[in-house]
Amino acid sequence: MNLIERYIFRRTLSLSMMSLFATTFIVLITQVLLFVNVLTQSGQALSAFLKLAFTLTPGMIMIVMPFALILGASNTLNRMNNDSELAVMEAAGAGRKFIIKPVLTLAMVLTLISLLIAQFAEPWANRHRRNLLVSAGADLIQIAIQSGTFRKLEKNLYVQIADQFPGGKLGGIFLVDRRDENTELLYYAKHGTMVKQDDQNLILMTDGEIHRRDNSSGDVSVISFASYALNLSQYKPVTNSSIYLPKEWTTEELLYPDPDNRIAQRSPSIVRSEIHRRFSEWMYPLVFALIAIYFAGTARANRQERIWSMGSAFGVSFMLRGLGFALVNKAGTSSIAAAACYALPLSAIVIFGFLLLTGSVIRVPQKLIEKTAALVSAFEAWRIGLIIRFSGYRKNTEGTL
Repeated sequence: MNLIERYIFRRTLSLSMMSLFATTFIVLITQVLLFVNVLTQSGQALSAFLKLAFTLTPGMIMIVMPFALILGASNTLNRMNNDSELAVMEAAGAGRKFIIKPVLTLAMVLTLISLLIAQFAEPWANRHRRNLLVSAGADLIQIAIQSGTFRKLEKNLYVQIADQFPGGKLGGIFLVDRRDENTELLYYAKHGTMVKQDDQNLILMTDGEIHRRDNSSGDVSVISFASYALNLSQYKPVTNSSIYLPKEWTTEELLYPDPDNRIAQRSPSIVRSEIHRRFSEWMYPLVFALIAIYFAGTARANRQERIWSMGSAFGVSFMLRGLGFALVNKAGTSSIAAAACYALPLSAIVIFGFLLLTGSVIRVPQKLIEKTAALVSAFEAWRIGLIIRFSGYRKNTEGTL
């Protein structure tokens, strides 16, 4: 790279990374708060929160990275336009070729990072996050024994153990399982004991009942038992891939699932959707970089035209990314949507790449620019009027006091 290209690359890189870190941090906080209840109830230490935040980071980066790149590239080119640097470059005959190389170089690096995150880092992080939350859910059982109150192990799963007697015996065991939308299960036992057998946690319940309710028909069946063993190992971290969701599988497990895997047998559409997501979403940093260069890489003297160009860049980007999310959701059940997952970013790369190579520029209609200028002038006049009026009101108030 020459001096100008290194200058553009450094500015774009710094602004993109600042946007990436700031946005990822904000989104990360909102995501951690969704799980904070489980961690606090299970008595997890601060290290558990840090581990949870760490496992959420790869997925957040995958989503935020394309937007951080277009924000960094657009701001860099817009500042260069405001400082007349783009106009000087065009007058000197440099044109877009000195802009395309540094921005696309950064885009290719981020695209490669996105591919590695999608194939390796994100599945690993998702699996470890599940283990962390499952471990916290298992700890909730011990807290439920100690507190004697209802505890939420996970969504639609609650447990209460009223008493704990010497020798590890339990009294008043009550468990509600509504995780299956078709069936509701209620376990009750007067006595019980927690035991560990073959690396599995069991509650051996005696003198109790199982109430099973069919949600579709409303029928209820009651089974009384003298003794019953309830397996709690599903709330403990395990290494069997069959209990993980497809987003937590490795890419090899997605492409070649275990024939005995229940999720792959019952919900193959979810597996296919995850495959298409991993192999299509990594291309969006390159797409967004081309969009930023096309809309913001040309010198524009009119302020309103620059505003419309920036708005068009972000509008097209949000539209493409939103459509990409929708196609991925449908890719598991529709072959057309599956093909469109790849056709959408590839066609955007081809279209905007062709427009840049041919030097085509879309100009905003002059009437639209004039209307925008009139609206901006009216808003400025209204804002200044409010400032003057508020200043006069404050002076009158201070004089009265």
